Amino acid sequence: MIRAVRRAIRWVGWLLTPLVAGAAAFLGAWLGAAVADRVAGPRAGLVVMVFGALGAAWPVTWWWVRALRGGRAGAPTPPDATNDPTSVEEPPIP
Repeated sequence: MIRAVRRAIRWVGWLLTPLVAGAAAFLGAWLGAAVADRVAGPRAGLVVMVFGALGAAWPVTWWWVRALRGGRAGAPTPPDATNDPTSVEEPPIP
C-alpha cells in the first residue's frame, strides 16, 4: 500500500515538473524585470529579464528532478565492480 502511494506521489510530481519550472521562470523573469527597470534601454532590460528567468528556472528544475529521483543522481559504482574485461582474472590453467 505504501509503495503504491509513493509511486502515485512521484508520478504526480513528474506531471507537475513543467508547472514548477514555469513558475520558477516566471518568478525569475519578474525579479529580472524589477532589476531591468533600472537598466538603460529596452534591449538590455529584456536580456536582464531573460537571464533572471533562466537563472531561477534552471536550479529550481534541477532541485525538483533531484527530489523526485529520491535525492540520488545515480547509484555509485563500487570500486571493485567494473565492466572492463581486462580486469577479470583468468582461472589458472591446470
